[in-house]
Amino acid sequence: MRYGFSAVAQASMWIAIVILALIMQVMPLLLILTLFNMAIGVSSATILVIIPIALFGSIIVACTIAERRRRSMLPAPISAQAGKPHPDTAMRHTAACMLPYLRRSRFF
Repeated sequence: MRYGFSAVAQASMWIAIVILALIMQVMPLLLILTLFNMAIGVSSATILVIIPIALFGSIIVACTIAERRRRSMLPAPISAQAGKPHPDTAMRHTAACMLPYLRRSRFF
């Protein structure tokens, strides 16, 4: 599949926007963390790098665990035809005044 120049330019623009937004949101947090670390007396360069890595690592681990728990609690998938009545019998008990609207935009 070949992509045109405009599609590639648009995709790269969106990627640049997302990366820029991430940097603009994370940099103030990292600066605040650095100032906090220096305020409590941590001045080692390795600790100033390890603390943000530990913070983001714990956030990623917490999100991963929450996603696994959410997926494990989902019900089993059902087939597409399981709860669908046949189109002829689906509107059997529907009020007659609603039938033109239901036939116009089928929802089953």
